Amino acid sequence: MRKIEVKVIAEEEVPWLPPSEWFGRVAEGVLRAEGVRSGRVDILICGDERIKALNREFRGEDRVTDVIAFPLKSADFPLPPRYKNYLGEIALNAIQAERQAREFGVKPLEELELLVVHGILHLLGYSDASEEERSKMRAREEEILKILRGEGDV
Repeated sequence: MRKIEVKVIAEEEVPWLPPSEWFGRVAEGVLRAEGVRSGRVDILICGDERIKALNREFRGEDRVTDVIAFPLKSADFPLPPRYKNYLGEIALNAIQAERQAREFGVKPLEELELLVVHGILHLLGYSDASEEERSKMRAREEEILKILRGEGDV
């Protein structure tokens, strides 16, 4: 029985998008690297319009972004038992990921992988609100990406 569950909902059709299993492997790798042995993460794959609407509604920023995390542990209410291991949801803008990949000179899947790692770290409590927090989060992202790519140890 799989203790880590990842549900992928793709609202945006993108030809280069990997299958749901790919997202599951990446998410599971991040969670295991962080010592999480069970839990559920939902990943919404969307485009510019949807992410802009989410960003405006939940963060008060009327602009397109690449990833938004909705950690459940920040909820101010008790969860029903069936959600006790639910970590939250991340919304990934596949269109922005492709633009950023071109801008940074990387493959779209590499940028998407980074965004999954980034979003899940936010679900686990990492922040990039200050320069110090951002530096710590980026270092951890790099460590996890090396692990996922077979270049490092957990």
